[in-house]
Amino acid sequence: MEQEVEESTAEEPAPGAAAEEPEPEKKPDYDLHIKVP
Repeated sequence: MEQEVEESTAEEPAPGAAAEEPEPEKKPDYDLHIKVP
C-alpha cells in the first residue's frame, strides 16, 4: 500500500514538474554563462 502511493505521487509531480523546471532553467543558465565568460 505504501509503495503504490509513493509511486503514484512520484510519477505524477516528478516527471511533470521536474522535466519542465530543469529544461527552462538550464537553457537560460547556460546562455548567461556563455555570454558572460
